[in-house]
Amino acid sequence: MTTINSLTSVTPTASAGTQAAVISSDFQTFLKMLTTQMQNQDPLNPMESTEFATQLATFSGVEQQVRTNAWLEQIATAGGAGGLTALSGLIGMEAELPTPARFAGSPLTLRSGLPPGAVSADLIVRDPSGQEVARQLWPQTAKELAWAGTSASGNPLPQGEYHFSLELRDASGGLREVAVTRLTGISEVRLNAEGAGLLVLSDGGEVAADAPLALRRP
Repeated sequence: MTTINSLTSVTPTASAGTQAAVISSDFQTFLKMLTTQMQNQDPLNPMESTEFATQLATFSGVEQQVRTNAWLEQIATAGGAGGLTALSGLIGMEAELPTPARFAGSPLTLRSGLPPGAVSADLIVRDPSGQEVARQLWPQTAKELAWAGTSASGNPLPQGEYHFSLELRDASGGLREVAVTRLTGISEVRLNAEGAGLLVLSDGGEVAADAPLALRRP
């Protein structure tokens, strides 16, 4: 079981195996650069501890996600009955997937959280055109939130695809947005015409077997 604990977004530009090799070699370089940065910082304006923690957590999150993707890529490309047997172990698990997500009438479980330095956050919901249709406070200590598909005024929104982000506010009032992912169950696995693995989700959607960012037991 891979426990979900990272929200870092990774854009696949190479195979997961190649990414893992790069991550392994780059980790030492990352530590050396961070150490040099701390040694040469201005003593009158030192690096904030929250900034250090954010940099380290970001790299750690990328490393974990690449390892997860490598495993999923391996079983997704196994092919044939062997690949389907390997994928069957995912049935009943929850997958963390990128948004947007389709709202089909049932609450969506969204995942994000306040990183170091953020004092408050709002969940922003946009329709496919980019128009903001809902906004609500994200509880400060929450890692997950159930979005019921309602507007800021509490009125039900139509079923369809929605985009989600978290608007973070720091102590000085600065704003920035970060990604929000979704959690959904895996109800079935199958192979497409080319023999690649597909995951059938509890909301009726289908994704490639290597699409999840992370997996967990409910």
